Amino acid sequence: MEGHALPRQKKQFHPSALAEGKLLWKESWEMSQIILFDLDGTLTESGEGITKCVQYALSRFGIQEPDLEKLRCFVGPPLLESFMEYAGLSREDAEKAVEYYRERYNTTGIYENRLYPKIRELLELLKVNDKILGVASSKPEVYVRKILEYFKVDGYFQVIVGSELDGRRTGKAEVIEEALRRLDLNWQRDSVLMVGDREHDVKGARECGLQCIGVTYGYGTREELETAGAVYVAESVEDLGILASPNDEETTEHVESVRASGKKRHVRRHRRRHGVDSGTENGDRGAAGTDEQKEKATLVKDGQPVGAKKEEALTENPPENGGAKDGRAAEKNRETAEGARMAAAHPVFRIWRAIYPVLLHYVISILVVCGMVAFFLLADKMAARPEDPQGTARLVQENNLYQILITSVIGGVVMFLLYRKDQLARKAGFLGRRGPDRIWAPPVMWISVIVLGIAGSQFFNDVIWLTRLREIFPGYDQAAASAMEGQPVWLLMASVGILAPIAEELVFRGLVYRRLQDWMAPWMAILLSSLIFGLYHGNVVQFVYAALTGSLFALMYYRTGTLGAAMAGHAAANLWSLFGSGWMQGILENHPRLVPVKLLAEILLAVIPAYWIFASRRKKSEKQ
Repeated sequence: MEGHALPRQKKQFHPSALAEGKLLWKESWEMSQIILFDLDGTLTESGEGITKCVQYALSRFGIQEPDLEKLRCFVGPPLLESFMEYAGLSREDAEKAVEYYRERYNTTGIYENRLYPKIRELLELLKVNDKILGVASSKPEVYVRKILEYFKVDGYFQVIVGSELDGRRTGKAEVIEEALRRLDLNWQRDSVLMVGDREHDVKGARECGLQCIGVTYGYGTREELETAGAVYVAESVEDLGILASPNDEETTEHVESVRASGKKRHVRRHRRRHGVDSGTENGDRGAAGTDEQKEKATLVKDGQPVGAKKEEALTENPPENGGAKDGRAAEKNRETAEGARMAAAHPVFRIWRAIYPVLLHYVISILVVCGMVAFFLLADKMAARPEDPQGTARLVQENNLYQILITSVIGGVVMFLLYRKDQLARKAGFLGRRGPDRIWAPPVMWISVIVLGIAGSQFFNDVIWLTRLREIFPGYDQAAASAMEGQPVWLLMASVGILAPIAEELVFRGLVYRRLQDWMAPWMAILLSSLIFGLYHGNVVQFVYAALTGSLFALMYYRTGTLGAAMAGHAAANLWSLFGSGWMQGILENHPRLVPVKLLAEILLAVIPAYWIFASRRKKSEKQ
């Protein structure tokens, strides 16, 4: 490929890296239909406005920094973290510094900005070659839109995403996830590429399962970008012209519905902004370019046009006799595939996908009970004993722990296969958010989840005892006593203490919670999965206990990044409930005055492990 014919100025992009053989991932980017751009340092040279506003904010704290070059580290990363790291400000002072920064930025700093040379030509080139473009920036979204509108390039982008002014969605991964959500491309990440100039752009993209191109004409260095994991480093805007390589027909059709819906949104936004009915022609012009512009911007490869319209190609090369039939078949296949994708995105499908593992586990438990009934009936028949339905039911109840053990083994294997399939799909970028997929956590985390599981279990049991739920609903104690009294210790430990927690974590955290988190906020997924976990236990006492502990286990999974941590915490809680909670409960009954002291001790016992699980990683992240 010698170069790309540019629209308007007729200049050439020369992807020298390709000619030198450095672009080893050529097959990957050729399939990239959707391209997300960072703003500062990638599309616009905003250093002057940002550094002057930072200088102004620091001066309000008595910190004078006359050298603006030293403040270029603020360009790109979230402001709050940058103020804390650079100036050593506390979080509260850093939040004030952001307010001072915005005082100047809203009126002056936002316009101390310019597009990099040839960016407009690059965007035109990408658009006329059927690329879907978006912006994913850590800058507040209201500013991102204002800047793009100021430079009159907002029409090139189908989605524009930034952070919120209240401090939400500042992480790069969060911004990218929101862009994917708005494009409805959670399951099609293999066709999305990120372009940015700093390491947090690369790391955020990798966290979301995307590849990232780094650019050194912005504010990052080649070493920084390569260390972060950029698949290619472009030294100029011209180098990015290689992104305009045409997509294969299947990839283009794969996202055609996304493009159509995006054009409709662009037209509606344009009409609202200008208060007139500008029509589809004007609304679509900025998003896709006119036919004349497309013809002017057609790429030339090996002397042949590659960006021409498909209709023209069909006219020049009419299909043979079977062409019409093949075309109808291909169109039918495309409609079928599109229907499947739309069904997969439907809320009913998403709810069913999160719920059916619970139903499957329940069916397995019913089948195990039926198998035990059949076994006892067969034993009576072989021993020539008369049929005794009540006696058979009593035997099943007395062997309830064996039923739990067998169900946990069979159900655990089935749920692990489903869980592993999900995680492989997330890792490949075909399913939801990439999310945690680690096996081992640091030793301090394992100790923390075990201690927190024990302390949390005892605390929730005490709360239930204080509210007298067991007296109001005595069925739980009666069922537990008949099922567990007189049973071997090894059976209690194996079934209730180890195997059941593993199987239940695979179902309710590994599948239900993670599948809910694929399309909703983590806190909502934690809440709903915990409620489902409580309802599954079938009585009021266990509903309250399981919902509370389920929230704790989901938080463990969310914060540590490994499902094994939730399993360890669950197992510790169950084992403590079996062998340690009884004598602790006796203390409350015999010495009711010690209740406040006991509750306080349990809370204090949970403080240190809770810190290691929930706060230490956040503190480390803020320091970085």
